[in-house]
Amino acid sequence: MIAIPAVLSNRRVARRPAAALLALPLLLGGCAVAPVSHTWGVPGPVMGSFVMADGARLGYRVWRPAEPPRAIILALHGMNDSRDAWEVPGPAFADAGIEVIAPDQRGFGETAERGLWPGTAALVADARSMVARVRAEHPRAKV
Repeated sequence: MIAIPAVLSNRRVARRPAAALLALPLLLGGCAVAPVSHTWGVPGPVMGSFVMADGARLGYRVWRPAEPPRAIILALHGMNDSRDAWEVPGPAFADAGIEVIAPDQRGFGETAERGLWPGTAALVADARSMVARVRAEHPRAKV
């Protein structure tokens, strides 16, 4: 019988878990899946901004269908949110022939006053102004 010194045997045993740990990220990386793109044949969002009566600029994203829209959604986000909330449903609505305009409201998203509550009256006035502009630009579409 051939005897292996205990020191040599312990080193080999200690190397195996270390080698396995080093190989694990490579093996798992091969299992990764490419991110899914939900474009549904519709181009990405167009960027723009509404200019309010007091000069405030409220950026928006709009997803347009390939044909003139049969309806338009002015997609106002909720509290502590932004226009980013519409990144997934926007293309799906556009694919169905509905235009989606998702603005950042005052105090949210990328607005200059981010983090400051503008007050309910200001938000209502902004929404009315945005609806009026959308209706003026798309007189035949339902808003």
